[in-house]
Amino acid sequence: MCGIIGEVFFNIPKERTEYPTAERPAVLLRALQHRGEESSGLTATDGTNVGTRKGFGTVIEALDREWKKEHYALGSVGHVRYSTTGSGIPPELRGKKLTREDEKKYTGALNIQPFFLEPEAWPGKMALVHNGNLTNADELKKFLMDREVIFKATSDTEVIVRLIAFYIRKYKNIPKAIKAAMTKMRGAYSCLFLTNQGIWAFRDRLGFRPLKIAKTADSYIFASEPCAWHGVEARYLRNVKPGEIVEAKIGRKGLKNYRIRRKNERAFCIFEDVYLQAIYNERVAEIRRLMGKFLFKAALEEFAADGKKFKPGLVIPVMNSGEGAALGFHEAQSEFFPGHSYYYPVIYKNPTVGRTFLEPRQIDRVRKNKRKYFRLFMPTAEIIKKIAEREGEIWLYFIDDSLIRSNVAKTLIKKIIREELKKSFPHLYPRIKIAWLLSSPPYKFSCYFGIDTYERSQLIAANMDIKQIARHIGATKVIYLPLNDMLEAAAEFHNLKKCDFCHACFSGKYPIPINPKQDKMVLAA
Repeated sequence: MCGIIGEVFFNIPKERTEYPTAERPAVLLRALQHRGEESSGLTATDGTNVGTRKGFGTVIEALDREWKKEHYALGSVGHVRYSTTGSGIPPELRGKKLTREDEKKYTGALNIQPFFLEPEAWPGKMALVHNGNLTNADELKKFLMDREVIFKATSDTEVIVRLIAFYIRKYKNIPKAIKAAMTKMRGAYSCLFLTNQGIWAFRDRLGFRPLKIAKTADSYIFASEPCAWHGVEARYLRNVKPGEIVEAKIGRKGLKNYRIRRKNERAFCIFEDVYLQAIYNERVAEIRRLMGKFLFKAALEEFAADGKKFKPGLVIPVMNSGEGAALGFHEAQSEFFPGHSYYYPVIYKNPTVGRTFLEPRQIDRVRKNKRKYFRLFMPTAEIIKKIAEREGEIWLYFIDDSLIRSNVAKTLIKKIIREELKKSFPHLYPRIKIAWLLSSPPYKFSCYFGIDTYERSQLIAANMDIKQIARHIGATKVIYLPLNDMLEAAAEFHNLKKCDFCHACFSGKYPIPINPKQDKMVLAA
């Protein structure tokens, strides 16, 4: 998964000194940092010159202040990367300006976006940012190499931009070139293509990855999520539609769109709603809240199936992506057991530690998990005592979004939660039960459309049953949200049908043919 932004100004200041600088798109890009922390990059144009700066690390680390101040940005595209290859960040290169020697030495450096080409022929310098994965990247790469196109990196993003450049040479028309490229590309792609004329935004036929459009008083903004333009007084316009190309030119008010032929089918990634998108996107928060209400119903049914009575307890969100579902679960429990539902954010996320899911290497995920959370159980002492007076068992319901590799859950329960409970409530500890509830189904299958879950051997639900998972992570009980309930919650808020979502990672039903043998290095988007 990655995050992309783009901005094109249609109102151009009269004086060049009043042009917006690259600091503006850097602010938009930083708002999407939760979508990738391995590398960041930005390409900006003043309508004539085009410049790129990129590097390993966060937006602040990779884009130095001097470069942002010195480069004007009447048009710009940016990218934050969560690699799907497991390449990792060379520690010595984090936040460093990359030299040609660095790019030659480290394969991962060549794959950092925006991917930048400098042809001498029209339209001149061009850049592309991409979120997703092509499933036929190796096939397209061979197509181009057979026509003497030279490749320098290993990612499918390079395949896309070189394919577009190939057709630009043929047709001398950018929209026509992009349409030709799209007819050959299979898989997931939401892209922004930039020249000194403007931006062309385009999205695959099924719309796997999000791409939204907003408008300010002077510009059009494209972004993976609406949180990108929070604080810049922008108004949301619409999504880039599946199979659509949207053209925004510098100095021209109004958008122009082109479409490719497609069937009336969609495959929006359901995991965007479950986890990937930020909780402060209003629609996402409401979807997760509804998922939490459905999860409470599933918990009642699960306890009944085991011949046990569900007992109301303390609802605890696993911050931050579990918060919306936890609120929904608490609301449903309050309605079912008036006066006997409690909610408290016992586990606080360390703001200096990013998403561990974004770390390509297992060793780095484990290391970051150990310092990711703070625990505050003592403020819940009165709540736990109240439950203890009324019930024989004290149930703590931890609500998380999903369970992929189990790193977070296992570390939290065994290294933090149980140790803290033993210390804080030594006499009550034998009566405390830990339920780990997920607002999504078991994640059993690899994603080939932009998320680093390529190896099923790493997916806990693909290798253990639910009881084994509970023992592995140290929980008394593990409960998942049924697939149908998850899809119903998302479909209701998006005003779509359940069949409009890609849920292959949960169900194994892929909406398009996949190529499991394709080299992962080709998917370093």
